[in-house]
This record gives sequence, C-alpha cells and structure tokens, in this order.
Amino acid sequence: MGFGGDWPQVVVYFSTIPFIVLITLLLEIDLIRNYTKDTYKDNFYFILALPIFVVAKLALLTKEVDPALGISISLGLFRLCFLLMLERTMEAFMKATAGVALRRIAWVDHTIKALGFILIFAFSMQSNVQSALCLLLACLMLVRWLYWHPSKALSRIDVGVMYLGYLAIVANLVQQGLIPLQQHWSTSVATHVFTLGTIGLVAPAMVLRISNGHTGRKVLFTPIDKLCIYLMLLGFGFRVLLPIFEPHIYTECLYISALCWLVSFSVIGYRYIPILLKPRIDGKAH
Repeated sequence: MGFGGDWPQVVVYFSTIPFIVLITLLLEIDLIRNYTKDTYKDNFYFILALPIFVVAKLALLTKEVDPALGISISLGLFRLCFLLMLERTMEAFMKATAGVALRRIAWVDHTIKALGFILIFAFSMQSNVQSALCLLLACLMLVRWLYWHPSKALSRIDVGVMYLGYLAIVANLVQQGLIPLQQHWSTSVATHVFTLGTIGLVAPAMVLRISNGHTGRKVLFTPIDKLCIYLMLLGFGFRVLLPIFEPHIYTECLYISALCWLVSFSVIGYRYIPILLKPRIDGKAH
C-alpha cells in the first residue's frame, strides 16, 4: 500500500478492506462468544468500537470524503483502546511492582470510558460540545491520574512510561478541547501528542513486557530496554516540544525524532524477534 497512491480506487479497496473486515469479524465473534464469562465486562466497548474501524478506513480511502473525518474517527478509536488498556495494565503493574492497589471509583471509570467512546464521533459534533466533552474527559483523567500514585510509578521507567502515556492522552484532550477557542492552533499538535506521547511510549514498553512474559521469561527491563524507552521519549521531545520553542529547526527535529524511533524499534526487533520465534523457555505453548 505504500505504492498505492496512484492505484485505481477499486484496487485500493480490495487490497485493504477485506483484511480489516475479516479481522474485525473474527475479533467480534470471539468477544461476543466469551462475553458472559469474560473478566472484563467493559469489553463491550470493543464490541461496539471494532466495526467503526472499517468505517474509519473507508473514510480515509474515499476521495469524496473529507480526510479529517477518517483521521478524527481513527484517533478516537485508538484513544479509546488505550484508555481501556491503560486502566487494566496500570492497576496490575502497580500492584506487582510497588505493592499498591490503585483506587477505583466506579462512576469515574465508567464516565471516562463512555466519554472516550462518544468522542469517536467528535468530528460531527458542534465545536462547543466537542470542547466541553474533551475538557471534561481530560479533567476526570487527570484527577484519576493524581490519585493513582504517580510519584511511585514515575520512580521507575518501566511503569512510569505508562503514566506518561496516560498523561499524553490528557494533554491531547486539552489541546483538542481548546482548538475551537484558539483558532490559530493546529490540530496536528494534538494528534502528535497522542501518537508520539501515548502510542510511541506505551507500545514499545508493552512489546518488551509481552515478549518476555509470553515466552516464559521474567518481565524485567534491561538497561538496553530502558534506553529504547528513553529514545522514544527523546523522539517525543524533538517532534512535539522543541519545535514549539525553536520552529526554525523543525525539519531537523523531525529527522532526529524519526531516527530515535528507528533506532529504538530496530534494537527491540533485533533483541526480541529471535526470542519470539523460539519455543517458550518453560516448555508451554505460545
């Protein structure tokens, strides 16, 4: 698809849509079939959201549709997925690493997830409604972040990176909520805060955890693993923060950020792809 810019529309559709439709269908079947015995009852958000990925893909590929629609829906969907995933993993990681049970307030948790789902459709909302919902969600998330013991989490990078990714969602929502009030702001800043600050920090950390844990190894971040996370954090700084203060070196910042990503994922791939291709060290099936 990297060379598909000039392909006929029908070829683009048939090379992309069947895959996303099939994978969505398989996931939906599994989620619905096991929902009654599922530990995570909030999986119904995934059940509702998964088909919308197909809509987002179509909106991105269709020339007659404003591409901002597909981008907005896609960001809303991934933001919801990370909201759900972080809520689950941060609680487990803090209990395992710091012996701390995170405080759970049911109405706060449910409101956060419900607002995250509603904001998938932010593009079609009136600007004042979108702003109010974004800022409300940001406030609720920030309050929860504050009583989830951030000082203990940020004392170690393997857990702290999840808290930073969570905080990047808050920053993304604040920026998105203030855009209608600050017309000179660019929507791309909010987008990059989420993609580099949340996805860019959380994804490699989860790859490291899963690669160790799912192969029977102890989940332990080595100095090289931590270096990869710090490189992603550095990439975020160069891509999002530094250009705000030094816009004349924007292009250089872009290349440095890309280099940070390239080195980080190359090192992770070099270290963990061979591990993932081998049998588990404890003899269990993958």
